[in-house]
Amino acid sequence: MPQQDTAQPPLAYSERDLDSNNILSRKTRWRLRRAGAFPKPREIGGRKLYVGAEIRAWLEDPEGWASRHAEGGA
Repeated sequence: MPQQDTAQPPLAYSERDLDSNNILSRKTRWRLRRAGAFPKPREIGGRKLYVGAEIRAWLEDPEGWASRHAEGGA
């Protein structure tokens, strides 16, 4: 029986993680955050980190994510 991949996606991402994965430039992320079109980082354990699920949802559908959050949704 083939071994299953049990690796879980990260729970949180730092700015450096997003940089190393080429998730936009820092300046573009900053502009989009200010416009409400990109997830905002949260303070977790004294560090500013992005919630992994929010980043993955944004990557799957950036425009849909922005419109859902602009309307006060999820």
